[in-house]
Amino acid sequence: MKNVTIKEVAAHAGMSITTVSRALNNNYPVSAEAREKIERAVAELGYRPNLVARSLKSNNTGIIGLVVADISNRFFMKAARKLEDVVSAQGYQIIYASSDGNVEKEHQILSMFEERCVDALVIASSDSSSSHLNNIAGNGTPVIAIDRKVPGLQADIVVEDNRDSSYQLVEALIQKGHTEIAVNNVLMNISSGKERLEGVRMAMQAYGLPLREEWVSRGGFTSDDARQWVKQIFAGNGLKPTAVFCANNVMTEGTLLALEELNLRIPEDVSVVSFGELPMHQLIQPQIESVVQDPFRIGQLAGELVLMRLKGEKEDFCHYELPLKLKHGNSIRSLS
Repeated sequence: MKNVTIKEVAAHAGMSITTVSRALNNNYPVSAEAREKIERAVAELGYRPNLVARSLKSNNTGIIGLVVADISNRFFMKAARKLEDVVSAQGYQIIYASSDGNVEKEHQILSMFEERCVDALVIASSDSSSSHLNNIAGNGTPVIAIDRKVPGLQADIVVEDNRDSSYQLVEALIQKGHTEIAVNNVLMNISSGKERLEGVRMAMQAYGLPLREEWVSRGGFTSDDARQWVKQIFAGNGLKPTAVFCANNVMTEGTLLALEELNLRIPEDVSVVSFGELPMHQLIQPQIESVVQDPFRIGQLAGELVLMRLKGEKEDFCHYELPLKLKHGNSIRSLS
């Protein structure tokens, strides 16, 4: 016989998952009318609470939900590792999930986390709307946003200074004589992608240089997206960029693959800079000029915020925007 889920009970009763959970576990007030509907749905569907639901008698499952675009990305792996170190020291465990940058999939994951009644949520959201996350936070689950800002989100935020760091990378190119610069973007529906492109534009404008829109990608998610785009802009016999700005380590990986396939050398034929280092970057020659991200610091702060929220120690939301450092390499050819 199929196990009935709390999500199915909520749908049958016409209630939210959170309201059903509260009614079943008597850990928050629920109106008599809502309770009656929920009890009727439970009886009609034959719902039997699982172990996680029973643990809610103490209003604590000991589980933290983590949602990122791609947990296999080195940046997110490191952030997750440090987050786990911080919260596990206090007896909490983490459930990991990847959204693949897909908003619909992200919503499905969040519904699953709600069903399992996670104690807190840490998320690098791909959604440009804050309504879904604000609903979760409004129902009493602490939400900590990492890596990306979500407009209107009422939650703690831990991000990096994307604009200034991108400005520094492009300025390094300009100071060595580069004026024809291409931009290999990440997805533009997320704040980090938008802010990194804004930093590029600010640097070009500061030096009175135009940014050719045909050399600005619409944004990609995978290494192959980056690879295909670079091959496209270097095709034909017209004017070519002398340098490529890569908006994250995945875009850098795709760019390097494309340049290898095109038999273009770095930096002799094309200069490359990267927002974020590649895995095993010490073995890559030439060393790529890059912004050094600090995912461990992001994971540390996110973990500390989770514990602080669960203890109810602070009312005001925290907003951290971490400065980053530029690591010099030898991937920029001097044209001046």
